Amino acid sequence: MRTGSNLLESNLSQAVGVAGYGEVFNPAFIGREKQETCLGFDLQARNAAPLALVNALKSQAGLNGFRLFSNHDQRVLDHVLADHRCAKIILKRDPIDSFLSREAARKTGQWRVGQDRARQVVGVDFDSDRFDDYCAGLAAYYQEVEQTILLSGQSFFPIQYDQCKSLPMINGLLRWLGTSHDLQDLKEVTKRQNPTGLRDRISNFEDFQRYLDRSGYVVERQGVSPEFWRLNGQVSVWEGPHLVCVDLPGCPRSNPTAWIKRPFSWLARSCDKPVFIALDDPVARAERVFRTHILPAGEDGFPHIRTALNQNYGAGLPERDQPLPPPEDLQKAFAAFVEFTNENLRGLTGQRTDATWLPQTRLVEVIAEMAPVFSVVPWWLRDAGLTYLSALTQEDLSGQFLPQTGDTEGSIATKEVREKLKSIYSADYRFAGKGLSD
Repeated sequence: MRTGSNLLESNLSQAVGVAGYGEVFNPAFIGREKQETCLGFDLQARNAAPLALVNALKSQAGLNGFRLFSNHDQRVLDHVLADHRCAKIILKRDPIDSFLSREAARKTGQWRVGQDRARQVVGVDFDSDRFDDYCAGLAAYYQEVEQTILLSGQSFFPIQYDQCKSLPMINGLLRWLGTSHDLQDLKEVTKRQNPTGLRDRISNFEDFQRYLDRSGYVVERQGVSPEFWRLNGQVSVWEGPHLVCVDLPGCPRSNPTAWIKRPFSWLARSCDKPVFIALDDPVARAERVFRTHILPAGEDGFPHIRTALNQNYGAGLPERDQPLPPPEDLQKAFAAFVEFTNENLRGLTGQRTDATWLPQTRLVEVIAEMAPVFSVVPWWLRDAGLTYLSALTQEDLSGQFLPQTGDTEGSIATKEVREKLKSIYSADYRFAGKGLSD
């Protein structure tokens, strides 16, 4: 498995009194590639008496550890799972990432990269049958390990690959292990072997996309996290006398006199009024996000996304402080952003997914977990919904919030781009009951 364990081990080993010995029980080597011995044990001695090497590791000063994988010595796995004094860390990574990393390592012979100039970036062929077998084996292995630990009354520390570079997470893990000193920073000893997006890593990318369509597989690292990402800062909530208005990320902002701070916490604990949400036209929303976050290079801009659009999608966006391109070039750049959005929502870009281009119906599902009774109306029923709510609540809601959709600038969405957006946001259009056949 290629879980990012090199990175996790190197980060933990930066702590005083903590030492990682690598893959001590790898069938092909001992500890690390080209290493012939570990604590006086060569391969032959290790294979003859693996638990003797485990005891030798235990006898070393400080906190010592090693990495185990599904193809390592089963005798050692059984032993450490039964040992209540052995701390267990279970590291997981999105299966597609780990599968492609493994295939690339097999192709290049690079199982660890310490310097950028030493990295070999190659495309690999995606074999769906091999990937399905890989996922099945992975799931069975994790189930065996986790079930054995829990049924014996033990615990483990779960960590995801993306968390291995988080200083707070590493310090939390070190405290869980019983160390007394926090790290002040993390030195990058191990480089990510494949830092590019999936399009660059897969030679037969179209076959891979067809597999995703056929199987319904969603790349895990692009899903909504348990913390709902940063939605708490991107969803705006306004409370009126009789109802609550929620503005979704990327949609027109309301204009009330006061906003609720930390709206998710408030919705979950204090909201006892109907919640009103008006979805925005997906085309207008995408253009608004493009003009607000992609075109500008200032405070509201997304510089890393801009760079990715220029490098990987030929967007041709201007550099900082440069004038905006003419309308025809804007259309090209917007089309590139829409293509990026399509791939990003499927987890194919290697870039973060921002809430401003998540499907609105998906955002509503998150809010529905916390809000009591709420009404959701499509953009073309916005005015009718406000009129109905005004009569129902005896409040004059006109002009207070939820302005009309649309920007002052002319649309830059071509017919082809509009069709693409209908495909990307098909759930939003289905909810609205119109648009898919327009």
